[in-house]
Amino acid sequence: MIKELAGVVRCVAYDHRGWGRSGAPAAGYAVADLASDAMALISALGIEDYVLVGHSMGGKVAQALAAAHPKGQRGLVLVAPAPASPKVLSGEVRAQMLSAYRTRDTVLATLDNMLSHVPLEDDLREQIVQGARCSFGSDSRLSSAIAGRTEA
Repeated sequence: MIKELAGVVRCVAYDHRGWGRSGAPAAGYAVADLASDAMALISALGIEDYVLVGHSMGGKVAQALAAAHPKGQRGLVLVAPAPASPKVLSGEVRAQMLSAYRTRDTVLATLDNMLSHVPLEDDLREQIVQGARCSFGSDSRLSSAIAGRTEA
């Protein structure tokens, strides 16, 4: 998405603490902490007029940020956001979710059978695989995300 928008608007992307390439504090953190991190970044970059875009856990964080800091916000785009409060899952559903991003093949199967209704170009598919594997590189992080916790 950033690649498509970069020539039109300024785009800023970052990894939440405990996700992607960002470290996680030993004491854990909450959605409010992630929203505060995002607001601190917006402020540090001097951005006064912005649209928040959040995917998955980022959607949950974007909602919290939008509610707490509406000044300067011109819009909110949520892409498959995580539920606002933790969802109780059966053991079977939880096991299915845990396996969905475990390997390259399971990421592609999840993408093809659940997440996309149209075929995607190979470079975009690869970007999704790499993003999923980077975000969910460890079973403990994936387990925390599925359980509705953000502790690493």
